[in-house]
Amino acid sequence: MKSIPKLRRAFFPALGLCLALLPLLQAAPSADEKKWIKEVVLGPEFGGAGKIVSLWTRKPKLSIMESQNAQFDAVLGKCVTELNATLVRTPLGGVQMERSGAASADILVYHVPLSRFDRIARQHKFKYEPNNYGYFWTFWNDRNEIYKAVVLISSDKLTGNFLHHFTLEELTQSLGLSNDSRIFEDSIFYGGQSEVISHSAADKRLVEFAYRRLRPGMTAREVDAAIASGYP
Repeated sequence: MKSIPKLRRAFFPALGLCLALLPLLQAAPSADEKKWIKEVVLGPEFGGAGKIVSLWTRKPKLSIMESQNAQFDAVLGKCVTELNATLVRTPLGGVQMERSGAASADILVYHVPLSRFDRIARQHKFKYEPNNYGYFWTFWNDRNEIYKAVVLISSDKLTGNFLHHFTLEELTQSLGLSNDSRIFEDSIFYGGQSEVISHSAADKRLVEFAYRRLRPGMTAREVDAAIASGYP
């Protein structure tokens, strides 16, 4: 019995030392992962004017503006649940679902035929790039803080896992992680044909990193410095 206090006194300093060294023991991202991080977070896929980080600074509210069927409503609900599970450890905390048709929401989702994409884009004053079955557009201020997003999902071209994939991809990218990449096939940001319907472990780390370590307006050099100082 007398040995127990000695073991406890020796254990807690050792535990403290291990915790202090934990950040140093974490594996640094590989060269491919560093490239992937910068590809995804720097500048939007379409319409950007430079390689700059743009992010939300408050929890966005999301509303379905139009939906063609209840199947999409269910898919969107699953995607928001997935997104919020990834965002729970970030300052955003998640995305808040509003009633359907709430024009005052921050993220406006349209599940409509592809032929209507261009008209909706013009209504919201942005340019739609043809032949994209899922599409998003973010709006930000002069500090690169996102304040609005529009998400378009084709109701006549997408079904099954493709519908689920495109919905989750466009929602995730509307957070400011805007670009596709060809590096990781299991990522929601993969630029090739994909039926991925959940965030990979790497996706979750990237979203957490972006919202805990990056700031709107950061440049590529500043993103490099943030990665070097510690990556989840």
